[in-house]
Amino acid sequence: MTTYVLDTNAVLAYLVGEPGTDVIEALFIRAEATLCQLYMHAINAYELYYQFYRHKNEDEANQLWRNILQLPLTVLYTFNEEIVKTAGRMKGTFNLSVADSFLLAQAILLDATVVTSDHHELDTVDQTGTVSFHWFR
Repeated sequence: MTTYVLDTNAVLAYLVGEPGTDVIEALFIRAEATLCQLYMHAINAYELYYQFYRHKNEDEANQLWRNILQLPLTVLYTFNEEIVKTAGRMKGTFNLSVADSFLLAQAILLDATVVTSDHHELDTVDQTGTVSFHWFR
């Protein structure tokens, strides 16, 4: 079974109907049919929450959180030595944001494919073959 780790922008695109929603929706349909597994690291979920809190308000951020919990994905609250060191290596090697380094670390530890559209930050990583990517736009 294929395992995916979703980036912040993948879930955001789905929730607000941005381009690429159809690709993310297809993954959710596959997950509901137990044809794949979908995960999101808590740091990426945190990114979504704070964006809504900062740019909208607390009520909308809380509604967003409820919406995330209704999706057929598992939010992983992984924060152990293994993920911290793996994320640190990703950040040190590729000069990424903390959130992106945890996204990649979680994918590496789960042997999963990253679902993202963040070419600006992650194309360099994709070119190395360190992590598998599923680009949704």
